Amino acid sequence: MFNATSYYSFVDGKLGYLEDPATGSGNSAFGYYLIHNNLWTEDFSIEQGVSLQNPNVVKLKRYTENNTDRILFGGCATTRIEGKYYLH
Repeated sequence: MFNATSYYSFVDGKLGYLEDPATGSGNSAFGYYLIHNNLWTEDFSIEQGVSLQNPNVVKLKRYTENNTDRILFGGCATTRIEGKYYLH
């Protein structure tokens, strides 16, 4: 059983991002890291933002399709900001 507490953030100083919120890109990459290093033993949840009193909880589930490991990423969402992009 994979039973650990891990603290991490995804930071890109060049673009000024302080942390990647609970997204599929960072957490799915973490899941593939666990698979690659034979550390994944069961499906699990990840919490982010707990220290900010506003936790995000996401779940990762592993399955195999055509002899290839796949990861499903899911959870609930709340709109925090809304806007429009204009491409020219």
